[in-house]
Amino acid sequence: MENHILNEKQKKAVEFKGKHLLVLAGAGTGKTRCIVGRAAYLIDQGTPPEKIQILTFTKRSANEIVERVKSSLSDNQAQSLNGSTFHSWCNQLIVRYPNLFGASNYTVIDPDDQLSVMKMVCGDQVIEYKGIRIKPQQLIDIYSYGRNTRQNLSNSIREKVFKGKKDEETNDEIDIIRPIAS
Repeated sequence: MENHILNEKQKKAVEFKGKHLLVLAGAGTGKTRCIVGRAAYLIDQGTPPEKIQILTFTKRSANEIVERVKSSLSDNQAQSLNGSTFHSWCNQLIVRYPNLFGASNYTVIDPDDQLSVMKMVCGDQVIEYKGIRIKPQQLIDIYSYGRNTRQNLSNSIREKVFKGKKDEETNDEIDIIRPIAS
């Protein structure tokens, strides 16, 4: 185990006896070393590796942590240790328990699929108004912005295309660009 290279505060976090622990520390202070040490410590103490979930922001980081834990233990003790990104873990939860989240008809499309869909929506027509042409990637950005901020289409177009301008001319342009529901 990596305990021999931990400072006192890291060792205290690694050997913490409670259920939940928050470690706040700046860049380069050994948070990853702490996570590796904590997972190895828990496994050494008898926690089944499949009951430990390593969550990070990148796949590379998750894989690195899992591999470091595995290499710090003997006898393949950590073979079933899980590591993933927050995003993929949440997606697994939604897929596994769709009714819990009201997502029984849920699907995920990757960025390439999103772009393909928006290209189909745009078709091969070049629609331009006063030099403004909304391209497929820009449509994705507008839609994503609207969903994430819970704003309507007009406000999303205003923010993403017109940089938040609120003058009368911008309002008229948004009315022309925005599709009319039929």
